[in-house]
Amino acid sequence: PGPAFPLARYKALLNDRQTDGEDWRVVTAMNLNVRGGPDTGFERLEGGPLPQGTIVKVLHEDANWVYGRFATDWGVTNGWLYGFYLAPTEPPEWAGGQAAAAAITAA
Repeated sequence: PGPAFPLARYKALLNDRQTDGEDWRVVTAMNLNVRGGPDTGFERLEGGPLPQGTIVKVLHEDANWVYGRFATDWGVTNGWLYGFYLAPTEPPEWAGGQAAAAAITAA
């Protein structure tokens, strides 16, 4: 037998992550700033702007803003992105051996 409750869902809720499948987006703007919060008044973070075509794993949404995880030249990082410049995409099929890709999908 197993636990009396769905442990994976419980952990996901604690980590503020989606449980009904992963949500992936792709950057559609030529360059998209990465912010420290869900508004243009927040500072721009290192690792940005993200170039067009960058794949983002959505961790949270707040109105028109998306908090996501993505790979940059400096490694894997999280930040806020304006959702208007992100389009839904299929989960990426990462090639084996890409450490940054593995870190993006790590729990």
